[in-house]
Amino acid sequence: MIIQQEGDDGLSQCLLNDKFAPFSLQSQKPFLELLQAPGTNPALARHVGAWSGTLPARPPFAPEQAVRLVVFPTGRVQYVREDLAPGRDANSYFSTQPAPDGGLQWSSSPFQYTLTPTNDPNQAQFALTAAASSATATLARCSVAQADAAPSQQQQPHPTATPAPLTYFENRGQPWTKIPAVVIAGDLNNPRITMVRAAIDYWNGELSAIGSGFRVGSVEAVVEPLPGEALVQRSESILGGQRVPELPDLSVSIPGDMIVALSDANFVSYGGLPGINTRVFVGIGGNQSPRSLPNVMPNVITHEIGHAIGLGHNSDPTLLMCGRPASCRPDDFRSAEPRLFPITDEERATLLRLYPADWQPSR
Repeated sequence: MIIQQEGDDGLSQCLLNDKFAPFSLQSQKPFLELLQAPGTNPALARHVGAWSGTLPARPPFAPEQAVRLVVFPTGRVQYVREDLAPGRDANSYFSTQPAPDGGLQWSSSPFQYTLTPTNDPNQAQFALTAAASSATATLARCSVAQADAAPSQQQQPHPTATPAPLTYFENRGQPWTKIPAVVIAGDLNNPRITMVRAAIDYWNGELSAIGSGFRVGSVEAVVEPLPGEALVQRSESILGGQRVPELPDLSVSIPGDMIVALSDANFVSYGGLPGINTRVFVGIGGNQSPRSLPNVMPNVITHEIGHAIGLGHNSDPTLLMCGRPASCRPDDFRSAEPRLFPITDEERATLLRLYPADWQPSR
């Protein structure tokens, strides 16, 4: 249950029970620091902050559920319901889009979410809809001055985040049995082509440094872009754990083994796993936020090609391969100085296990 208590600013404080205790320490960053991060869209100012309320008892959301939203200046939102299992908050960050009514909207299949402002700057309407049902609630703005405190700790200072143990998440891909020829599907003048070449150079440098016999092939061709709608559908299916739809017939005529599709469409980028199919498709979303933020796009491309050679996600937002189900998202790559985030010695060991020194192409 969300505990409401009057704060110094006149707003009720968003104090949560122990079940939500990790919620505001995502990415090992103090909660207030996240809220004070530089924003990218001044129109978000009316939404930035924490909101709490209760969804009514309506299927499939029965019984009634306490909810909390936190809107960050970057346009990301974190959403937690009381019925989520402990730790699920780590996977509840979303990128928002402006709604026609001046609010925010986002989605996570099969749900659609909207946050709509009201005449009262400290209230907003929240709606959660699925295919056959919906629920709405009036949310109240609440103070995050002590958002991390449990009820028994309400007078304690904001705690210092303790770094969580580094976790590596399973990747079921198989190693390449040939030198994959890389083909880019995108406009010839797309500036991200240079980033793809740099990413390949990065991974080949890492493979060389560990003594692996494997290398990613060079870019052999640049062909016309793939339809954005098809790439969006594949991205949504991958995120939802659903069967990944086939690409249009156009993809059949594309040569190469590793196809890097540079799209203008807005979707969560993805990297296919080697060994699952005869070819691997890497989908890179367009230059929308957060990929448009400084230093993000090169890291996203390098990250996804890391999947295409067999690496999975880890849980550390300071590392290149951090990703779901951890809380890290592309805007964690933001940096004023251009740099690629590092990989770990464990990931290097994984690459060497997949591609040892005596690796030879078998086909």
